[in-house]
Amino acid sequence: MKIHGLVVVLGYQSFMPVSNSLIDMYGKCFSPCSARKVFEEMGNRNEVSWCSLLFAYANSGQFSVAGEVFDSMPKRVEISWNTMIAGYARYGETELCLDLFKKMRTSSCRPDQWTFSALHECLC
Repeated sequence: MKIHGLVVVLGYQSFMPVSNSLIDMYGKCFSPCSARKVFEEMGNRNEVSWCSLLFAYANSGQFSVAGEVFDSMPKRVEISWNTMIAGYARYGETELCLDLFKKMRTSSCRPDQWTFSALHECLC
């Protein structure tokens, strides 16, 4: 993508917010492999980095890889749970959606309005 090339040419790829934005962009463009490439090239990562990569795979329906990313996350925050639950709901994976919701309830993260919105989509 031209935006990514411009980031590299201008030397901004080492800035975490810029890399996180690129991962998010590739996720929204259904290009999880490109998102992974940016993620792997990052020196430091935070929850946004991990959640953006998770979104890239979940958004494109690649749940086996999304599950690997989810399981590898150093810290699962509400957004990571919601990303997986919403992804399952979007692709009609009702059982997986509800199973993950049950696991979320036993974790330190609590469901919020985004969780319940995804569950509503899953059940309708």
